[in-house]
Order: sequence, then structure tokens, then C-alpha cells
Amino acid sequence: MYLYCSMLEYLCGYLDGYRKEFADIILLDKNQMALEEGVKR
Repeated sequence: MYLYCSMLEYLCGYLDGYRKEFADIILLDKNQMALEEGVKR
């Protein structure tokens, strides 16, 4: 049971880190698009 819990915690921590990284990537993409829009205008 303990092993299962620690694996679950590990997975949750991994997903949380992945989510943060993913959010950063999305922000970068939005900034990049905004910059490109500014260049077009």
C-alpha cells in the first residue's frame, strides 16, 4: 500500500511539474504570436 501511495505522489508531482512547464510553453507561444502580430501591423 505504501509503495502505491508513493508512486501516486511521484506521478502527481511529475504531472504538476509537467503542467507548469506546459503553461510556460503556452505563455511563450502567446507572446510570440503577439510579437508577430505587432510586426505585421
